[in-house]
Amino acid sequence: MKVVPFYPNSPDNLHCLQACIKSVTQYYFPDKHFSDKEIDVFTCFESGWSWIIAAVNWLDELGLQIKLYSPFPYDQLILEGEKFMKKFKGEAVYEYEKQNGSYKNLQLIQKSAELMITRKLWEQNKLNNSDLAQLLKNEQVLAIGKTVYEWLSGNYLPLEKLHSHYVLIIKEYSPGIWKVHDPGLPPAPERKVSNTINNHDIFGDILVIARNMSAKTNIKNS
Repeated sequence: MKVVPFYPNSPDNLHCLQACIKSVTQYYFPDKHFSDKEIDVFTCFESGWSWIIAAVNWLDELGLQIKLYSPFPYDQLILEGEKFMKKFKGEAVYEYEKQNGSYKNLQLIQKSAELMITRKLWEQNKLNNSDLAQLLKNEQVLAIGKTVYEWLSGNYLPLEKLHSHYVLIIKEYSPGIWKVHDPGLPPAPERKVSNTINNHDIFGDILVIARNMSAKTNIKNS
């Protein structure tokens, strides 16, 4: 039975990724303690914004097996920086994020992306639900999924009105249903959520994390 520690989002509602990372580190390293400040550093938290690629490199350095499945073109981010983000996000979203501090540490993020690519920790495509479910049957495998907060409740709204959110994916609870630790707010451990919404997968980027993987399910060779 996969028993995974649960940690809620912080009262500021800005640390859902960090809460997932805390669950991961406590699951794999129960005798180690990482402070909230340390995890903020390792996720490049700045002005309310976090970047998962920084956590990718850190978890790899801890000795875990890591693979980020994401169609986002990190190679272009490395080459073009803010110019690319403005083109990718659109001017209105870009300006909003810039004014709210999203790009304060962009040079550090570019270096993180370059390191991630060098270490072959990124695959530029989506991981389908059936493959993820198969991986999560292994007791030594967890995943962090990027979704939209409102989608977890089946509320499909226009993208510009939605809020990005991270949850820890524990396993496939039943066909078409994931069991997740949702940091919230409000916090919801072992929440059951549909794996699709409006005919597409509920998770976009997925970070798969593993320890003591067999050759059959080695995520670095998937």
